[in-house]
Amino acid sequence: MEASPQRGRMPAGSPFSGSALWTQVRDYLVESANEVPESMYTYQPTPDVRTFAQLIAHIAGSQSMYCGIALGEEHLEEDAWRRAR
Repeated sequence: MEASPQRGRMPAGSPFSGSALWTQVRDYLVESANEVPESMYTYQPTPDVRTFAQLIAHIAGSQSMYCGIALGEEHLEEDAWRRAR
């Protein structure tokens, strides 16, 4: 009898695995950050919406926080960049 993969888990190397999806999203974010002109980083459509720079900082901060939690390491809160100003 053949063992089946755990329910809800993708086989290693699957294009839908956590690692593959993380890499794809990371690449899209880096590409977006590189393609947006520097002058647009401060664009804020309304006062209630983050600027592009704030959005990138939020994503980076969240990533750092969740990785720190997963690794059991000291970590900053995801919005620590706001207090560092």
